[in-house]
Amino acid sequence: MRRRRPSGSRYRQKRAGVREEQKRLLDPAIAAKRDLTPEEQRTFDELAANFEGLTASISQVERQETEDRAVAEAFARLGMSGPADQTSRTWLPGLSEYRDLRAEQRAVGTTGAFIPVGNAATYFDLLRKRTAVLAAGPVIIPVEHNGSLKVPKVTSAVTIAGKAEAAALDASDPTLDSITLDPKKFGAYTLVNREAIEDSAPQLREVVANSLVRDTAVELDKQLVTGSGSGQNLRGLRNVSGVTAGPSTGTNGGSLTFAHLADTLGAAEGADVDPERLAWIMHSRTWASVRKLADSSSRPIVSVDPTQGVHPTLWGHPVFISNSLSVAETKGTSSDCTAILLADMSQVVVGVAREVELTVSEDFAFDTDQVAVRVTARYDIGVPHPTAVTITEGIRP
Repeated sequence: MRRRRPSGSRYRQKRAGVREEQKRLLDPAIAAKRDLTPEEQRTFDELAANFEGLTASISQVERQETEDRAVAEAFARLGMSGPADQTSRTWLPGLSEYRDLRAEQRAVGTTGAFIPVGNAATYFDLLRKRTAVLAAGPVIIPVEHNGSLKVPKVTSAVTIAGKAEAAALDASDPTLDSITLDPKKFGAYTLVNREAIEDSAPQLREVVANSLVRDTAVELDKQLVTGSGSGQNLRGLRNVSGVTAGPSTGTNGGSLTFAHLADTLGAAEGADVDPERLAWIMHSRTWASVRKLADSSSRPIVSVDPTQGVHPTLWGHPVFISNSLSVAETKGTSSDCTAILLADMSQVVVGVAREVELTVSEDFAFDTDQVAVRVTARYDIGVPHPTAVTITEGIRP
């Protein structure tokens, strides 16, 4: 049974009662030509607040009653009686319902799309967990209110020299430059039948949303790691120019050895990187080869307790798996090669103009009564000092 709303007359009776109480409180003071006592003043203020609240309720009910009459007239013109307690909520959400919706979602434009306010951070966390570069901890710079952002960098330092006591210091200037972050947009959308969303358990909308986020993460990982830089593609770490070259694996590449890993680390350290911010990025095939490396006594070089969950590391530097790295690179006559990246993440800058954003529209496909679910994100990546990235090529199975 539907609960009936209080009528305007009921609110008016309550307000009249409050007014009488105020009068009973004021009359003795007026007759005695005195001010209200502190206790009387507190009571009077409470009654005044109650009076204002009832006045607001009366105004709201009067507006609702006016809308109800309009709906009844509309039913009459259509030759329909309608239920006795029919209200305008048949046509539009009531004020309380609308406020409930506003508490859960933020309207975007006039399309009916919304962004779940409480879920934005959650979706970004999901993205980071599935994206090697973001998980490795680069420098994140928001790109707000501009199409692009210049990031200053120092390309050469001042000259420091020893001087005798009281000797004049020599003036010198650092050389400054910048890189430009120009976030590109990535996204997609899908249509879902409204009936499937209404009848599904678990909620199909959430399943579709999570799938879109994962798909976006896969593409973003590809862009941040191996993007070509052409067209609307980012220039990923694998294709940055001027990086530090790792050790040679031979004319036609070669199988991974312990020396390859040690020499890659040595090349990175020779480039004056921050040893506290180094992170390995490699394909899962390469990490499988690392786990199988053994010394002359057939003892595994990477010692891990298989019963315990542990984040992979090499020489104390975390290892992140990115299957976006190709395992079909060509080196000499070999076409089954891949690369290992070792990057100083303090020199990897990711510009974020829009974190992964999920929107839903119930009006996009109005004629087919389908719900559109869309995901978008805007990112760019730059390396102020490319020598902070060391790449060893030609790693074969």
